[in-house]
Amino acid sequence: MGRPRHRLRRLGAEDGFALIEVMAAAVLLLVVSLATLAIFDTSQQVSRRTRARTVGADLAQQDQDRMRGMRAFDLSNYHWSHTVAIPHGGSYTVDSRADWIRDASGVESCTVNNSQADYLRITSTVSNSAMTKPVTMASLVAPPVAAFDANRGTLTVKVTDRDGDPAPGVDVAIAGPTSLGDTTNSLGCAVFSHIPVGTYSATTHKLGFVDPNGNDPGAVTGTPIVTAGKVTVVPGVLDDAATVSATFDTYVNAYAAASNGGTTGFIASQAQAMIADPATASDPSQPTSPGGWHDSLSDPALFPFAAGYSVYTGRCANADPSKYISNYYASNPGTVATDPGVASSVAVHQAPLPVQVKNALGAVQANAHVVATGSSSGGCPTDKLTLTTDGYGLVTHPGGTFDPGVPFGSYDVCVDVPLTSTTWLRRTTTGVAATALTGISSPTVIQLPASTTISTAPCS
Repeated sequence: MGRPRHRLRRLGAEDGFALIEVMAAAVLLLVVSLATLAIFDTSQQVSRRTRARTVGADLAQQDQDRMRGMRAFDLSNYHWSHTVAIPHGGSYTVDSRADWIRDASGVESCTVNNSQADYLRITSTVSNSAMTKPVTMASLVAPPVAAFDANRGTLTVKVTDRDGDPAPGVDVAIAGPTSLGDTTNSLGCAVFSHIPVGTYSATTHKLGFVDPNGNDPGAVTGTPIVTAGKVTVVPGVLDDAATVSATFDTYVNAYAAASNGGTTGFIASQAQAMIADPATASDPSQPTSPGGWHDSLSDPALFPFAAGYSVYTGRCANADPSKYISNYYASNPGTVATDPGVASSVAVHQAPLPVQVKNALGAVQANAHVVATGSSSGGCPTDKLTLTTDGYGLVTHPGGTFDPGVPFGSYDVCVDVPLTSTTWLRRTTTGVAATALTGISSPTVIQLPASTTISTAPCS
């Protein structure tokens, strides 16, 4: 009886090994199955790509044949992109274009001689989601003699970046006796050949790019005038826009220390507008004026001049602190370098407006309504700032935190306090200077009139 029990125990111990063998076989089968499926999937992908390229080549050849059958007149400056649906094969994008070239070599050119283009290069580009790269076919077409009337010429728009290098891929639009659009080639040129003579306008555009005036679309230099049988070349400049962000501060002089917790020195300030002034004097300043008071301002559409910008608050050139402080930018922040597509930051000083308001009895006047307007001489008349006074009668931004900062310049300062809902005590002082940061020993005092002298309107 002992031997059967021993055998049963041995057989029971082997059950676990059998289970492990079954699981191992299942895992092996799964791995083999997945590998087989991966091979099938890769094979199918290769097959799809091969079929797609075959169809793409056929479509490109058909497009080449179609364009070769067109009149040279219709091919001139031709560009058409369209979608072709293939039954059970998906959709294909076919891009067709014709470019004038100078000779049979097919080399792109901007042409600066007096001869018009001799050949048309027709290009067909076909793309599909299954392709790793598009199929492209190109060939040359020689227009027949007298294909165009004699009263036509060529207009070339040559676009460069800030360094004078070609800017390819820029959209160029011309308007005049005819309207056309094209994209600059590798030399930065868009060539419009055999177009009617006359005066044209031209604009340039590329996403995120601006011209030296900060404009998009950009402008070209001069007036494009097309002459019969001649080539007119007009330049344009376009580059990836730079962004400049500015934060502001102002200085608390000793006379205002009590308003600043008993301390002097630079404190954070707010501004309503700023100007980015190119270091190259021939280029225009770029204003930013969103309205309201801001801790910082940003201009995301500046042309990236290699020489950079000087940045100051205000709305006109009279707010440039270098007009009032000799060699200002040599010892103060406010200049910033710019590069294409790069964001930069700069700190900007504002001048304190040193004004204290008192009532008719000579006591300081808190919570007065103050309007400081840039003087017509030495200021920016478009800078009109609504301010108030603190508990020491000193002019400050509204909002509770002491901030006397304003753009540099001269101001006409109007102060009023209400007597009734329709009458005010009001006084204006002209030519108040906000042209220094430090060294201001005392403020300009504006004393309100007695109640016997009233106004029927507040400052505005």
